[in-house]
Order: sequence, then C-alpha cells, then structure tokens
Amino acid sequence: MKRVLILTASFGEGHNAAARNLQKALIQCGGKDIEVHLEDVFKTAYGGANRLSEKLYLGVINYAPALWQCIYDLINNTDLIKKQIGMLGAAKKELQRLLSTYAPDWIISTYPGCNYLLDNIYKNSVSRPYQQATIITDSITINTVWHRCFSDLFFVPNPDTAEVLLQRKIPSEKIQTLGFPVPMEFTELRTGRKYPPEDGVWRVLFVINSAQHLAPALVERLLMIPRIELTATYGHDERLRDALQASAQKVGKKISLYGWIPDLPRLMAENHLIISKAGGATVQECLAAATPLIASQVIPGQEVGNAILLERHHAGIVADTPDKIISAVQTALENNGALLQKWHAGATSLSRPDASLSIAKFILKH
Repeated sequence: MKRVLILTASFGEGHNAAARNLQKALIQCGGKDIEVHLEDVFKTAYGGANRLSEKLYLGVINYAPALWQCIYDLINNTDLIKKQIGMLGAAKKELQRLLSTYAPDWIISTYPGCNYLLDNIYKNSVSRPYQQATIITDSITINTVWHRCFSDLFFVPNPDTAEVLLQRKIPSEKIQTLGFPVPMEFTELRTGRKYPPEDGVWRVLFVINSAQHLAPALVERLLMIPRIELTATYGHDERLRDALQASAQKVGKKISLYGWIPDLPRLMAENHLIISKAGGATVQECLAAATPLIASQVIPGQEVGNAILLERHHAGIVADTPDKIISAVQTALENNGALLQKWHAGATSLSRPDASLSIAKFILKH
C-alpha cells in the first residue's frame, strides 16, 4: 500500500483547496492501494494562536496591502523563513510525530512553510525516506520561498509559471506542469452554455470576497445593465444578503443569492462571466470552468501573477473599483459579447479541469 501525507496551512484558501482536491483524487484513483492523510501541523500545534495568526494575515492583506507587500518582499529577498523556522518547536514536533506514525512514501506540500520544517528535521541527513513534492498554488509571481527549500518535484499550474522556475535555475526534470488541483467535478460539467447565449441573457456570478460594504450598490448597478441575470454569493453574512436583496428590489430586478454553495463548480460553469478576487484557487477554478473572470481584488505579491495570467492570455481583466467593474462588464457585452467570447476562448486555452486526477495518477505511477 502506498502512503501519502499531504501538508497544508490555512493562510489563504488556495493551499487548503489544493490539498483537499488532491486528497479526493488520490483516494478515487488509488482505491484500496493507497492511504492518504491530510494534515495542518500549524493548526494542530498552536490551536487558538494559529487562528489568531490567520485572522491577522487576512486583515493585513485586505486592509493594509502596502504592509503586506513589504512583508512579501522581505520573505522573497531574504532567508527569514529558513532562519526562523526552528523557533516553531511545537509544529516541528507534531510533524515528526506524523512522519513516525504514517511513514509516508510521498509527502505533498501545498504550503512552503511545511517544507522548511522538513528541512529543519532532516538537516543532517543525506537522504529522506520518501519522495517530496510541492504544489505551487499561484502563477508567475512566485515568491522564492517556494523553491529555496528542498523538494524532489514542483507541480505548477501552467507553462508560464514553469518558465519562471526554469529562469530561476530549477532543473526542468523537477517541474511538472499538470495544473492546479481543482475539484474533480469540473471534469464532468456539461452545461450547454453558449457564447453568445441563445436566449440573449448573459449570466453573471458575483462572488463577494472583500469590500462587502460596496457590494449592495454594485449589485444595483449590475442589475441595471440590460440582458443580465445576476447571481451573488454572500458567505455567512445574513445582513449582506438582506442588503443585496434590497438592492434588487429597488431596481425591480431578480437576483439569485447563495450563502453556502454545495455545487460551486456547476454554478461557475453555468455562468458566462464571474466577478471575484484573483486568488490562486479562484482563478484556476474559473479557468477549469472556462469562464472569464473580472478580478475585483488583487493582493500584492502572490496574486499579481494570477492577474497577469488572466490578461496575458485574454481570459479576463482586472477591475478593482466599482466603476471599473461596471465598465468592464458593459464593454465585454458590447457587440453581442464579442470581447466576452474572446475571453472565453482564452480561458478555455488555459483550462485544466482534470488537474487533480493528473497529479494523483502521476504520484501513483511513480
């Protein structure tokens, strides 16, 4: 039986999403011949302190992006993580326990901090008793923290990111361009969506992440654009849901509202256009659905490359203010959606809905 240990951390949903999706794909492909464990050693080791750190991270990236840019650059240009990782004694001890308990044949890391813990554990060892791979969860603007630690392989989401690693002297045999592990449901989606739509109605999905206070007014403006059918997600915020509904009633239009979405891949694939942040998982899921994205927020550092990928391959555009979003939607729908059709073709060219299965099959084969 092959044993796989997947390591993740809750500092950005992309790490966890990649880990969960790969775990499911490995179990589906390996069946009884594989044992898969998914662990967050930081959460286990530090509990409440880790949750506080997660909230602090989210607060900085959303409300102090300039500060986050400074932190990102510091991590990118120094050995700070390598020098400080030894201070995380509880996390190191927990990881050592997992290694002893599971004796994995493969370790797959979706968060670079886990690799530095492994480096610290095996710093005096010539070899390691497992194969180690890293899933890089963003595109193009890849912090050097991802590859300054040991890894036998790097799984990257697209050729653009592979080229960045090659330019940084990572050997080509260590780079596998198999995509980002998106939910396997994307491989089965057949929505019948057309560009342009046969009924003349453009379906737009607004995934509200940040700047929630601006969302009700933006929804009102979106609903006033002709031939739009709007769906919006509000998370767990019922006050936001009520405000969005009030905006729709104000202009006399219908809106579909979702809090928890049990079938997000289907919803993404049924719509012609998505408005959301340029997160690693979000961008790759939009591409898997072949649905263009208007990126309403781009976090400095890691998400800049995701935005570059969208615009470089004509799969969407960055529009980070309400006025820019409205203008982008209106322009995309002009001339029977000529620009949106171009974006759809660009998204299709980057689409890898079977990435989770491809990575799982690679691991099982090797």
